[in-house]
Amino acid sequence: MLNNAATTPGDGEGYTQMNVRFPTFRIDAAQVADMMAIQNVQAAYMMCLGAGAFEQILELFDLADPDVSISYGGNPPRVGPDAVRAEWAEFTNVFRSNGHVLGAHALTTPMIAIDTDGQHAQGSWMTWGFTFMGKGFGLDERRAMPSLSTYRNRFRKNDGIWKLSRVEWEIVATMDQVGLDPNWGWVRAPEAAPFPYLLSQ
Repeated sequence: MLNNAATTPGDGEGYTQMNVRFPTFRIDAAQVADMMAIQNVQAAYMMCLGAGAFEQILELFDLADPDVSISYGGNPPRVGPDAVRAEWAEFTNVFRSNGHVLGAHALTTPMIAIDTDGQHAQGSWMTWGFTFMGKGFGLDERRAMPSLSTYRNRFRKNDGIWKLSRVEWEIVATMDQVGLDPNWGWVRAPEAAPFPYLLSQ
């Protein structure tokens, strides 16, 4: 911990002294590459999710781990490789019935901690974005639902490659749905121009 002194206005002349304690995070230089790799895994996950590339998203999971799991929106975790595959099969059905679009969310405030064994890690992110709701959600007109959410994920390093061993997504807050201009941007025809950030395109 770092103990810094900060000055605040007092009742009398001048200022009084107040001690403010800030946490410090010691990061071994050797961990930096691992942290960057984990950031890329999470970013690739988000890009695949937006593009509906659910076969590719499965490649980001450690399906060799019998305890691999995924939990969305407060639902009980689905545990095991087959359960994770089933989750993304359901996502695929919603994606297709919804006009080949689900949403887009930006990652913020990353916090990554590598375990002492160097083979496991945990990461948390806040996300801000939109879920694009249409026929797959029972709506005739496509609308966007803004939301604030969190990811609290676990990762495992296997043969030098970091993969997801747990995905846990929780909604912090949602806002009223808003209309979308059907004649502008990506939402106009997402099946013709998939989510634009996949490097393979």
